[in-house]
Amino acid sequence: MDPVLARIAPSVDAAFYLARNPDVARAGMAAAEHYWRAGWREGRDPSAWFATEYYLRANPDVAGAGLNPLWHYLERGRREGRPPRPPGGPWREELDRPHPAAPPAALPADPLGPAVLRQRLAAACAGARGLVLALSHDRYTEIPGGTQLLIAGEQRKVNGDGGTYLHLCPAVAGHGLAPAADAPAALGVTLDGAWLGVATADRLAAALRALPAALRRLLVVHALHGWQPETVAALAAALRPHERVFWAHDYGAGCASPRLLRNDIAPCHGPPPDSLGCRICRHGDGRVEHLARVRALFAAVPFCLAAPSATAAAAWTRSTGLKVAAVHVHPHAVLAPQPPRPAAGGPVRIGFIGAAAYHKGWPWFRDLVGAARALPEYRFFHFADAAALRPMDGLAGVAVSVTPAAPFVMQQALAARRIDLVLALSPWPETFSYAAHEALAAGADLLTVAGSGHIAALVRATGRGAVLADADALAAFVLSRRAVPLVRARREAGRPGAHLHHVGSTATLALSDAAAITDDPDLHLLIGRRRIDAARDRDVFRFALPPAAARRRVVRLRSRSLDTAWDPALCGDGRHLGVAVRALALDGVPVPPVRLGAGWHAAEDELRWTDGDAAIDVAAARCLDVRIAPMLRYWRVPLFVA
Repeated sequence: MDPVLARIAPSVDAAFYLARNPDVARAGMAAAEHYWRAGWREGRDPSAWFATEYYLRANPDVAGAGLNPLWHYLERGRREGRPPRPPGGPWREELDRPHPAAPPAALPADPLGPAVLRQRLAAACAGARGLVLALSHDRYTEIPGGTQLLIAGEQRKVNGDGGTYLHLCPAVAGHGLAPAADAPAALGVTLDGAWLGVATADRLAAALRALPAALRRLLVVHALHGWQPETVAALAAALRPHERVFWAHDYGAGCASPRLLRNDIAPCHGPPPDSLGCRICRHGDGRVEHLARVRALFAAVPFCLAAPSATAAAAWTRSTGLKVAAVHVHPHAVLAPQPPRPAAGGPVRIGFIGAAAYHKGWPWFRDLVGAARALPEYRFFHFADAAALRPMDGLAGVAVSVTPAAPFVMQQALAARRIDLVLALSPWPETFSYAAHEALAAGADLLTVAGSGHIAALVRATGRGAVLADADALAAFVLSRRAVPLVRARREAGRPGAHLHHVGSTATLALSDAAAITDDPDLHLLIGRRRIDAARDRDVFRFALPPAAARRRVVRLRSRSLDTAWDPALCGDGRHLGVAVRALALDGVPVPPVRLGAGWHAAEDELRWTDGDAAIDVAAARCLDVRIAPMLRYWRVPLFVA
């Protein structure tokens, strides 16, 4: 073997190289051999820790001599103190990364017309308990993410309690606030989870103004990214909401940098807009105008603030300086501790959850894997959507896609691989971190840094893991093997776990004295748009059906509903549940399974669950009896309890 190839081969990360260079993988060539023959001349990087073009540019003597840069670094450069990639580490990489401007929003040729909007909204609100108008930065039904999953759960809870859910977002996503413009904004419209299309803000406002005054209405803002605050104020004026909620999912109300990162790299803690800190930041020039526009919105719309943690409420208030009518701390999810389970032995299993993004702390995790993958005490795992995985030698990628229909798959994946530690290295003060809660629910502990916001507060409150000063201190903690006794002690005590209950959305926020939990399933029939209530005798609901000539054969049995919390002991039961039906009878005759349509789960012994909206073919019957097993407590939308 060529001596240069022999020297560099152990330092070429084959998984990284072949993933980054699919042409080499298709050719069936070994990564080290390709880099030795041609890759370095083509500017390809042999691993995540070595930057070929930078090394040649920074060392013209190496480039002039025609030497393989990785070979030179291993033989001489490392000893001479020459860095393998640009100094400054992840901060420098992020600062140098290009930030392309978002394209301007373009209105499609066939936007939704005013008559169609009024008709669709009026039909959805007919007989509804209330309307929630929710605003966020993208289509929550199409884009994966923690906030999007929260909004999807919020919509289901509102619909399950008899309400209508109208969601709007900018037609084209943007960073920061959209510039003020004379033309009406183009907005994407989703109604009760179904995409309607794009409409102009003025047409939407007209449809909102046409709603009956008696309808209970709530305005909730989940994000301002890509929005004109002036448009939000105009929609609020048209809606005339009874309650107004602004969520502190991030800090975008106070700055175009929603994570409070100066130049998108270093924590800034939201200084005054005229401070030196803002003057040296790429977002500083526009922050005065940004805050002025948001203050005008809050002056026009008396929001109350909803924050998923006390940490988030304090940081949001301090960094924005905005005045609100009230502050509600309402977690997105809560952990109900469960008895410890036996833990397996072997190497310490360390995981990273989510996209390979700077604001998640990926660069520090990547470097740690490169430095520690040869240590026999550790195994490393990356859990993310298949497209977001970043192959590396010594790192096992696990494809996991969390969706509204499968909200617990991340906990399942973490538990199945017996992850001991999850590294949560966010460089910004996270407001909640659903990933951190998923890790704890699956039995893993957390390693995090002091500046991670609610993640650090969560570790301190639960005693589940360790909080280090910064990413360098955390890396030293792992590389010095101090993480090993921490995990061994946890294993000896038994692997902890918890039920993770999805509770925190506007639908469960107690804006009044009304309780958010109820035993009443609100069982009723829906025939077309007509609601029919039952005469109830304890667990039996008797529905008087209209004459057959005046109705459809198939009716819908509707109720409140909820997602079950995932628990390893339940083998990942993640069904959406409505009511547990023990018996169905039409005119006193039991209903055979063939008469049941969509919305029914498989039969279990003496009962069968609905999903909250189940079809029944009642033919020409005049009476439907439903006997249920009262097994659930449901979320009730307090707003709808006048």
